[in-house]
Amino acid sequence: MTFEQAFESLEEYCRHNGWRGFDCYDGLNAQWLERSVLGRSRVARTLWIQTVKRSPVNFRQLCGISAEDNAKALALFLLGMAHRGDRGNRAAWLGEIRELSGRLVALREPGDVPGGWGYPFPWQSRAFLAPRGTPNIVVTSFSGLALLAAHQCAGENSWLEAVRGACRFVAGKLVVSNEDGQPFFSYVEGDRSQIFNATLLGARLLVEAGTELVEPDWVDLGLRVARVVANAQGRDGSWTYGPRLRHRWVDSFHTGYNLMALEAISQRLGTKEFDGAIAQGYDFYRARFFTEDFAPRYYSNQTYPIDVHSAAVAILTFLAMNRFDGLARRWATGVAEWTIRTMRDPTKGYFYFQKHRLYTNRIPYMRWSQAWMYVALAAIIDGNARIARDSVEDTRARTLSVVSS
Repeated sequence: MTFEQAFESLEEYCRHNGWRGFDCYDGLNAQWLERSVLGRSRVARTLWIQTVKRSPVNFRQLCGISAEDNAKALALFLLGMAHRGDRGNRAAWLGEIRELSGRLVALREPGDVPGGWGYPFPWQSRAFLAPRGTPNIVVTSFSGLALLAAHQCAGENSWLEAVRGACRFVAGKLVVSNEDGQPFFSYVEGDRSQIFNATLLGARLLVEAGTELVEPDWVDLGLRVARVVANAQGRDGSWTYGPRLRHRWVDSFHTGYNLMALEAISQRLGTKEFDGAIAQGYDFYRARFFTEDFAPRYYSNQTYPIDVHSAAVAILTFLAMNRFDGLARRWATGVAEWTIRTMRDPTKGYFYFQKHRLYTNRIPYMRWSQAWMYVALAAIIDGNARIARDSVEDTRARTLSVVSS
């Protein structure tokens, strides 16, 4: 099966479902839990989230959990649409971008000055409970970047106001200082946990939006924060999830986030300041997170569960690392081929959640699985098309040179 065929069947599945679906972390939307005394217990909430997430049987409808719009999923779909282009039907393409952008803007935090985006469910972290819709830096950053890309496709200026709101939220409400007085971005307002990938996502948003909208203060803050995370890199090239003891794990997709964010910042600013950190991090990433047949490992010291989220992020990460490795595109191709062969439903075209040692969880989560594979496949197809066009242009130029001589 070609990448184009896999992408088209996935797009058909997502469009048929209205680009909305269940989420692997939506367990706290269960109606019985909201009415139960157990809903007041942090331990009970955590256990229930993990039970719903890990179960290979989807019993959400029995618990009153509905498929919903998810801001991060919509953002990823928009980024994928920006990659794939109009494919000869510009009116339909622009119409879909406008529809999803409108739905995304409508999901912002309500208020007189709307800014950030959150998840359509409450979630219990190791440190705090975030109520449904609580704006956080990850969803806000992806939403801002997606609307920036959508504006470049369709030219809708109202989306830029939403991007400005996102940047004001990150720069104004989430910036805090660590013990050394260095700036970083908190995950949600009021939290002081330093999460490296989340901080870099916020930095990327401020740098990309700041250069586009001519806001030098945002660019300066994003660059200073990126330096803090780059300097927190381990001697082996890895980044833990965060510096605190409870955050001392190293996983595949968060490492990919870090590499892509640092490279995007570098490209946007034309700087080589982070090249050393990127190169060392990429060497660690490539050496520690993949099996011989390109299957993505979840942790640096543990293969299972093999998660489609890790696979999608790996495709995008390798595509972004071409400057550091002439074989990076081959790695992206290998991961994509393995994922289509191993993690794709052959009938409906969606992608499975996780492959465990003894079983596969086939639940089709929209944000975690489908949206990420949508943008990953769109990006690799777009890249292949660009290479083909460049090859044709190069051949034409050489032919004209020979003829003219």
